[in-house]
Parts: sequence; structure tokens; C-alpha cells
Amino acid sequence: MTELEELSKAERVRSIRILALITVGLSCRNDKIEGWHSTFRQVAEQMQKLQESHEAFILNPAVGPEGISGSSWMKGGSATKILLETLLLAAHKTVSKDTDISEKCLLEILRTYERAHKVTYAQSKKIAALVKQAGTSLQKKACVYMVGWHTLGIIAIMDGAECIPTFGADYNDVRGFLTGDFSEMFNKEADLISQGPQFAFSREDFVKMVLPSLTELDTVLFLFTLDDDLTEVENLVVQVKEKTSNIQALSHATVGQYLPGSREGSLPSSLMRESPSPSNTGLQSAPAARENGAARGETGPTASLQ
Repeated sequence: MTELEELSKAERVRSIRILALITVGLSCRNDKIEGWHSTFRQVAEQMQKLQESHEAFILNPAVGPEGISGSSWMKGGSATKILLETLLLAAHKTVSKDTDISEKCLLEILRTYERAHKVTYAQSKKIAALVKQAGTSLQKKACVYMVGWHTLGIIAIMDGAECIPTFGADYNDVRGFLTGDFSEMFNKEADLISQGPQFAFSREDFVKMVLPSLTELDTVLFLFTLDDDLTEVENLVVQVKEKTSNIQALSHATVGQYLPGSREGSLPSSLMRESPSPSNTGLQSAPAARENGAARGETGPTASLQ
């Protein structure tokens, strides 16, 4: 072997990528992956072979069966999100501080989820009341609408859309709407609303297409933070109150933030969650969605490191 070949071999060794495959709540079927030449099962089998030489790692935690067959947004989805975010946050921290991943770092991240679990279930009674009200609307053939500001609006849209394949719901049973700039998020090549009313998701669409036909049987859920435009929230609440009294809110605040007294009567009673402010924690709202899951309506933390 020449010196050049040895150098080339050494370079290839240094460039070996360590891969991690996380399989939770998924079956290793032989169906082709869209846009890919292999099936999920083939990918998993290849990764399993690479794991023997430590070139790949498979994480497959046992979370047990889902409460609803076919749904991956429950235990499986939560476990996947926890694993992915723990790995990515730890990797981000090691790169930014040029240090190796430590057990302490991983435990610190995982414990935010443990706290999230406690915080969420501390609100069980209020969450149950909200779910019961929404369920009553659906039982009476009415609708549930979620209007969220910014990131919470994206979550509202995703949760509403997920009800169609998971529960066999009609697109109009549970719908999400977004208040804020969404120009960078969706299809730029075509106007989505032209594809049909099921693609209407902006606050303006809610006011124009839903509000006029809203009934007393419908439930409307507002999702916002105390950093959002509360006057905008208040104005929309006033309009909705003219149609239905079934109004709920999930609001989020950092420690030390409080709803102004002047607005307490104009906004619906809400589940309010507090999280540490960015200046008081090494993880900037690492449990932002999970630790405040009840408040933000999210399925896991969408955190970033300071």
C-alpha cells in the first residue's frame, strides 16, 4: 500500500459517520419509504449490522402499546421526541463548549422531562374539564377550534390535522388556526386556500369562514403566551363570546409574568403555566413544551441552548 493510499484510508476512517436510528411505535414493515429506495425494515436491518462495529446505534425503548391503535403521537411520539431532543441538545452543548458529552449533561436534560410530567399532571383536573367540554361539543356534532399565536398556532394546526388519520375525524371536527407570520412555513408555489376550505388556517380565515357560523355548541380554545399581543387576543375573544360561551385558554408565562389585572375579566379563565426565564436556566426553556405541556399544548420541548 502506497503512502497516498494509507493517507486516503486514514481520511476515510476519520470521515466515518456514526448513525443513530430511533424506532418507537413503528412496525418494521416492508413498505417503501416515500422518496427513498429502501423500506423501513431494510434500513433497520442495515443499522443492526452496523451496530456490531459501533458504526451505528439503535435506540428502541419499550413504551408498551398505544391507547389508540395506529396512533404514534402518544407514547411512541413522546418517547421519540425525548430521545431526539436529548441527543441533539447534548450534541449542541458539546460543540458550543468543545467538551465531551457527560452523564451529568444527559441527566440534566432528561430531568426536565421528569419535571414536565409532574407539572402537566398537577393540572389534571383542569385538563380533564377542558377535554370534557371539547368532547361534549363533538358528541353533539359541533366543532372544536384551536386558535394559537405563532408557534402555538402551528401546533394547533398539526394537532387538528392529526385527528383525521388517527381518529377518523372530519377535517372540520377539530381545526387549528394560526395568528402570526407564516409566509416561510408553507407552500410558496401555490395558494393553499385555493386547494379547498380544509387548507384555511390563518386567523383571518377563522374570522371570515368560521366565526359567522359559530354556535353555542362549539368549543374554542385560545393558545397564547403573555408575550403575545394580548389586545389582539382580547379582541378575538370578545367576537367569539357573541357566538358561544364555550371558550377556554391555555396560556404560558415565564416566572414573574402575570396577566394584567385589567384583562382578567376580558380573557377566558385559563390554565397558566410558568417556566424559568432564560436568564435563570442553562437550558432556555428546555421543557418549553413538555414541562409546560398543559400550558402550551405541545408534545415535547422545542428547546435551544444558551
